[in-house]
Amino acid sequence: MFALGGRFRHTRRVPRSDPVPRRLLTTVLFTDIVGSTQRAQALGDRRWRQLLTAHHRIMRKDLKRFRGREVDTAGDGFFATFEQPSDAIDCATAMIDDLGSIDVEIRAGIHMGEVELAGKDVRGIAVHVGARVMSKAGAGEVLVSSTVRDLMAGSDVRFDDAGTHELKGINAPMHLYSAEHEVAPSEAAPVDRALADEAAPRRSRLPWTVAGIGVLVLVVGGVVYAGRRGSGAEPAADSVVALDASGAVTDEVAVGARPSALATDGTDLWVANFDDGTVQRIDTTTDAATAARGVDSPTGIAVGEGTAWVSGFSGQLTPIDASQGTTQPPITLTPGIAGVAYGSGAVWVASANDGTVIRLDPVTQDRRIVRLPAGAEPRDVAVGDTAVWVADASGHVYEIAPTTLKVARAIALLDDRPADRIAVGAGYVWVTNTTTDSVIRIDPANGTTTTIERVADGPLGIAAGDGVVWVAGSLDGTLARIDASSGTVDGDPIHLGFSPTAVAIVGDRAWVSLSATP
Repeated sequence: MFALGGRFRHTRRVPRSDPVPRRLLTTVLFTDIVGSTQRAQALGDRRWRQLLTAHHRIMRKDLKRFRGREVDTAGDGFFATFEQPSDAIDCATAMIDDLGSIDVEIRAGIHMGEVELAGKDVRGIAVHVGARVMSKAGAGEVLVSSTVRDLMAGSDVRFDDAGTHELKGINAPMHLYSAEHEVAPSEAAPVDRALADEAAPRRSRLPWTVAGIGVLVLVVGGVVYAGRRGSGAEPAADSVVALDASGAVTDEVAVGARPSALATDGTDLWVANFDDGTVQRIDTTTDAATAARGVDSPTGIAVGEGTAWVSGFSGQLTPIDASQGTTQPPITLTPGIAGVAYGSGAVWVASANDGTVIRLDPVTQDRRIVRLPAGAEPRDVAVGDTAVWVADASGHVYEIAPTTLKVARAIALLDDRPADRIAVGAGYVWVTNTTTDSVIRIDPANGTTTTIERVADGPLGIAAGDGVVWVAGSLDGTLARIDASSGTVDGDPIHLGFSPTAVAIVGDRAWVSLSATP
């Protein structure tokens, strides 16, 4: 559920400092799962997280389908905005229908009014009204305010009178209406129905006990992990899995809650777990994870010169001695730091808040600032042999010369598609875009771009090596492979379940983090 404090924030993007508020007429949609507390208690933590993964996947598919913008997600609730109320109603109706594939019921509330935008924040009385309208809806019901109903007079949407209601925190009673409208179901059902089989209360089968699957459970240094070779079973959430060149899962290591970033020094793998604020190291020769070490809400991680560098949501960069595992005093940078990379003898940090990239000397901790062009909002950074590359939400990739610290080139992406994650390898620079499900390949020699469409649903993490690029589909639970030379998707997607968010390559294996939610 959402806490009504007049302010909602999209948790995965940080607004710039002191944004100038502006007002906009928009449609707000709120949803939540009916009976979620009882369902969670009946399922238990692991199976409830699995069901939430399927729920979030369907919700985000439909938001994309009907041009909605996700503003915030809190537990089992979604808050989104739309330009048109008809799109919001179509989206809510489709969500209700599509969620039937996993035996989940939601309720939805829609209102249209003026909101205040400050950076990525959306606030105002219209937000409160939308949330309160949802609170009056029943299971499978799309409830709208009289404002929405009046604006859609003459449309093909049928409204049933739901009566006049007192809304908490709203001065005057409001007339509400139940919207009914048929929308063709999406194509999300097949994969998500398989997940529902695991999560439904009437099923007691767990992936570890499926007949015919060989599961080897080992205890190494007090850490339990499962090594499964060629089993075909879906791995568990909050784990990191290894895949061989054929795409078969060879090993699985249990880690902390919501592993969101991976980094490697060529031997060990480092994992940043966002939800429980921890970092772990995995010995890839034994596939054993160390005990978790607490850090500040880690958003990224890089390894270099015997140190793991962990960027934190509040603006701290925490060094961890790679050999001893000891945490050093954090370095305060600026709120909004996201991606971090090591190369060319320095640590490079993308700062979304102020549109800069920070170069940090790993020994002296001296820092230098690279200011990107106006309007830049860097999300990720990668270091190649001769340049530092920055993925930016403005629809550009910036090339920085590591010696002069100047922006050498600004490469515009197709249709100004925002860049989410970036990797360097196999002779190219690679960028993911979760909105259009595409990957952009950049030739660093001349800056030409090739857009690879329909790679995965919500491609996020990406890693390149040995002529193959691995891409994590955060919304469809898959891992895709791209042939680096041809720039085409190689074969069918590898279904992992849950939400793969980060990829790293160690030797001849690809390692992928799996979270309960993206």
